[in-house]
Amino acid sequence: MVSKGRVIPFEALPPRSIALDGYVQGPFIDEENRRYSFDHHAGCVRFATRSTIEQVRNALKLGLHPKEFTVFANDVDLDTAGSVFLLRHPEFVDHPTVQELVHGAGYMDSFVGAYPLSGSWEYLDWIIEPAMVAREAGFYHEMGDREYVTMIEIIESRILQWIQGKASEEEIRDAFARLHGEPRHHTTSTFGWEMYESSRIYDTGMLLSRGHRRVVRFHKTDDRHHYTIARASDFVERFPVPLLLDELSGEDPEKRGSWGGGSTVGGSPRPYGSLLAPDDVARIVDRVLARLAAI
Repeated sequence: MVSKGRVIPFEALPPRSIALDGYVQGPFIDEENRRYSFDHHAGCVRFATRSTIEQVRNALKLGLHPKEFTVFANDVDLDTAGSVFLLRHPEFVDHPTVQELVHGAGYMDSFVGAYPLSGSWEYLDWIIEPAMVAREAGFYHEMGDREYVTMIEIIESRILQWIQGKASEEEIRDAFARLHGEPRHHTTSTFGWEMYESSRIYDTGMLLSRGHRRVVRFHKTDDRHHYTIARASDFVERFPVPLLLDELSGEDPEKRGSWGGGSTVGGSPRPYGSLLAPDDVARIVDRVLARLAAI
């Protein structure tokens, strides 16, 4: 079940249910009612908390039987869609190709793509391409719940094609080329962070992997902007992501959701985005960092 942008407290989750990747903020286990939240965005240290797809695979390996559970999600990305695939197809949990997928998707999502992976991971871009194309075209956030479900099913089918060896190298190379390029530079701050405009969600990770340690990425849809605030890891100083998210949330005229995330990455409310303009965000971020520098 996909409810676009919805976030609920763990206590509101019904029995025999699984919440994925931010539907409930933080990882939780309720053994008595068979309720589980697999999340790594809030209520945890992102560096030490495994991604949702890794949590799901470990749960399956250690005894979770997903039959007759209701699965809840609020967004479509590789971490979520891959987790749904595993819950629907637990028979593949030990498949070598699935293990590689979990490893690659997990590191990319946990560290916003900043973690340097050895080898070729272009196939991950091919798997998630339908969602990324929708984001870049500007209609992703206009999609309804049923369309989100269809998107997850399309991504699941690509995962199955990859497992079965039916994805051609040409398709994978073409998808990688379509999804990657240089984002448009917007501004550089004297406080050591940079802002970029790009609708490609993985550009955040690309920037971090190229040595940009503190990044704000955004894209615009209609009268709103959608932001990602990220630093390469918990070891990057002078860019306190949770504090920045709190300040931005407090000043955002859009009150249908709060800015949220974890210790290294977060962003504007899903799916609404923010009414703050990029210059407003830059001003708020600089103000917070200036205040901390004065302490």
